[in-house]
Amino acid sequence: FIPAAPPPYLAAYQANEVDYIPVAHQAELSRIQTDPLLQQELHSFPEFTTFYLLMNTLEPPFDNLKLRQALSHAIDRTALVSSALRDVAEPAWSMLPPDFPGADPEQLRDIQRYDPVLARQLLAEAGYPGGMGLPPLELWLRDEGPVQKTAAEAIQAMLKRSLGISVLVRNLERKTFMDALNSHRLTFGMTSYVYDFYDPISLLGIWRSNGRHAWRHDLFDRLIVEAGRTVADPLRRLDLYRQAEHNLVSDVGGVFLWHPNTNTMWKSYVRGEALAPNRFGYRAWRNDGLMRLTSTLYITNERYTLSGSSGGFWDW
Repeated sequence: FIPAAPPPYLAAYQANEVDYIPVAHQAELSRIQTDPLLQQELHSFPEFTTFYLLMNTLEPPFDNLKLRQALSHAIDRTALVSSALRDVAEPAWSMLPPDFPGADPEQLRDIQRYDPVLARQLLAEAGYPGGMGLPPLELWLRDEGPVQKTAAEAIQAMLKRSLGISVLVRNLERKTFMDALNSHRLTFGMTSYVYDFYDPISLLGIWRSNGRHAWRHDLFDRLIVEAGRTVADPLRRLDLYRQAEHNLVSDVGGVFLWHPNTNTMWKSYVRGEALAPNRFGYRAWRNDGLMRLTSTLYITNERYTLSGSSGGFWDW
């Protein structure tokens, strides 16, 4: 469900009717960022969610690795998050978001970097110089809202400008999209995946050959299985997941686009271990699906901004 207009969260917050609100709309966010008082209570951090392009790599034309690589180098993620996704996202270079267990985006960012010259070279090597000979492409979206649809249209323009490829963007009903995805009948699409629990397998497991994507990679599968069996050595386990993700990014199982930002506000007297950053600056507060974090919050008479954690939640 996508509301036609946002609920009046900010007005209620300013009237002191509520102590915590999400900020999901760019216009409100811009207003908060320019207000000297409100900006002090704004907290932004990346969600454990990844938006990406998916392709049916088992059939033409996306069974051609060079074509997939060309697409990955044709998208300017930095420009994307400074325009259509301004203040609400950061670039994605891989499946695992920053701060997520096993994530190593800086080591992977060069693999699918923006390089239109290289993109055109790879497209020509794939047999489609200037986009000639490539069958018409439709980019399917999963019932996305206006911000994500605008981002998809920006990607459409980038592919046309960098590669000469014409793409039709279609925003479909959710069930139609998911039925095609799960049956491996979806040729080209844009979607996202949200973590279920704090472990690399939560986000990488969907890329296994028996998963929802039409992508197969034997070494990736073997690394994922081995990591799942490596319980006694957590460092070795994370290294196996990093190797698996490197294969996913290099083989362009998906073209990784952006991680949404969580923008929230809470009053300075709202406290809780889930709101306090640890020594890495990471907060446990994300979505509270199991209602395990809400119970850690409380109200105090003191007025100051949280600046660190004294332990408790982070003692693990």
